[in-house]
Amino acid sequence: MLNRVTLLTMAVLLMAVFNGCGDDEKVIGNTEDNGADNVAAIPSALAGTWTMQSATLGGGTVSLSKVFSWESASTGCQITIEMDGSYVYQETAAGNVVQWAEAGTFTVDGSTYTMTTEHPLLATGQWSVSGNELTLSITIQSGHELLILATR
Repeated sequence: MLNRVTLLTMAVLLMAVFNGCGDDEKVIGNTEDNGADNVAAIPSALAGTWTMQSATLGGGTVSLSKVFSWESASTGCQITIEMDGSYVYQETAAGNVVQWAEAGTFTVDGSTYTMTTEHPLLATGQWSVSGNELTLSITIQSGHELLILATR
């Protein structure tokens, strides 16, 4: 079973990919001669708060609590992706009480995202947004594809 940080990193990276679709570009890190950062900005369609709804692993349904190795009292999770390339993942209990949180950064290149957590784990995957639905996809160590569906 994947550990909590690895799964969280994969999920966050998947979300970062969704932010990569856009015409606006901004560089974060890798400073060029003009001193500007060179990383694609998060597309407006991807920026915002997303509530995780469901997950599949290798084509079969898997509970979000197992994907993210939730704290015992957690009942849901959200990720907030900012236009500046930062994100915050939160697990919540009844009444939106935060049980666990993690912050990090991500970059996008087209439909591919790369996400880095505080730990410093790195994850890369694909993303797409359709209306108010975000789909994140990442291939995990076992070779299976993890798909996460989130809504605004």
